[in-house]
Amino acid sequence: DYRLPYYGLPQARIKEELIADRAGYIVELDALKVGHGAMLLGAGREKLGDSVDPAVGIELIRKCGDFVKAGEPLAIMHANQSTRLPVVRELLRKAYRLSDIPGNRPVLVYQTVQA
Repeated sequence: DYRLPYYGLPQARIKEELIADRAGYIVELDALKVGHGAMLLGAGREKLGDSVDPAVGIELIRKCGDFVKAGEPLAIMHANQSTRLPVVRELLRKAYRLSDIPGNRPVLVYQTVQA
């Protein structure tokens, strides 16, 4: 049902925010670390026979170029098991690189093609 906020998808039992430990501009966000963290939560397979849990994953609240204050959420980890949260939390913390100086925002649209 697309009228629901989560489009009828199952919801994770645990939602934990990753909090910024300092203020700064997000100048780097390592997609590989984020993807690895999501896989560890169950959103992907480690081995061929593993199942995928459609309720889990990582919700990125802040992105490259954003300014964040200390104590504000960077991301939300959606999990059904708490055992891997410490490892994922550390991966996500390493995925975000903050700086006192603003970086360049990534270009989202390079060119518009007209027909």
